[in-house]
Amino acid sequence: MPGVSVIIPAYNSGHYLDEAVQSVIAQTFADWECIVVDDGSTEDLSRVEKMDPRIRLIRQPNRGTSAARNMGILNSVGEFIAFLDHDDIWFPRKLERQLAAFAEHPEAGLCHAAVEGIDADGNVVSPPVIGNFPRWEEMLGNGAPQLSTTMIRRETIAAAGLFDPLYPVVQDMDLFLRIARIFPIISVPSCELQYRWHGNNTSARHPTMYLETASVVMKYAALARRQPSPAAWRAVRAGWRMAGGQAYEASRGALRRREIAPFLRHIFFAVRCAPAQTTIALMKYPFQRARRFARGVWR
Repeated sequence: MPGVSVIIPAYNSGHYLDEAVQSVIAQTFADWECIVVDDGSTEDLSRVEKMDPRIRLIRQPNRGTSAARNMGILNSVGEFIAFLDHDDIWFPRKLERQLAAFAEHPEAGLCHAAVEGIDADGNVVSPPVIGNFPRWEEMLGNGAPQLSTTMIRRETIAAAGLFDPLYPVVQDMDLFLRIARIFPIISVPSCELQYRWHGNNTSARHPTMYLETASVVMKYAALARRQPSPAAWRAVRAGWRMAGGQAYEASRGALRRREIAPFLRHIFFAVRCAPAQTTIALMKYPFQRARRFARGVWR
């Protein structure tokens, strides 16, 4: 029985999938299985099974990444489960270092790590960063760990549940918040992931993201009403500000596309959730546009 099950959902992933799988094969910890879930791709992914005998390919009709990850989990056998998106890349000691962290903290349910950003061609575009999420209160207002850095105990998922298919964008935050309510969250300080920015990232879907974030925040607002505490209410307010910031980004996108009705809808939500933050951003916007215009003229 392998020690770690690696779950990779894939949908028309092209050459990125090969790079992701190669980063699993290159791990210094070798006792793993890798389950690639083909989520209804139109391309043939059978090549991945030929890359290493520890790799299995499971096919399903297109149901989204939540369902694909759940399919992988239900077909896995490892004591620990690690997630990797098809366009991301692990550093070689990722599994080794996280297993060592779990050995030091047997009470922990989830371990994450620092992540650096790369572009579509693999060039580093942002330095390593890591968040601090020891409890759900910190996570709700600051965003969740990057999914591809996480390793989770199997018993943790048994207690917290699977990914919710109703959240195609913030599925990871929803699950990690459920985990953080039950188990401690730990991290390794080293950078163990290259997260690829290529324009089609799920995190760029701001209109969907802010509505899903608001749905999650409402659940924890209900929890804060049942179990009131200053930390819980601070987390809920921070969660609303995060949703408001996502709505503001959605409004900017709509304005660039000259979509007036969506712009008004998104900006109204942003003002409602994060009035001070949105007002300041709106006041700065004309000056930012003027500076960009001036730079273009003076070149």
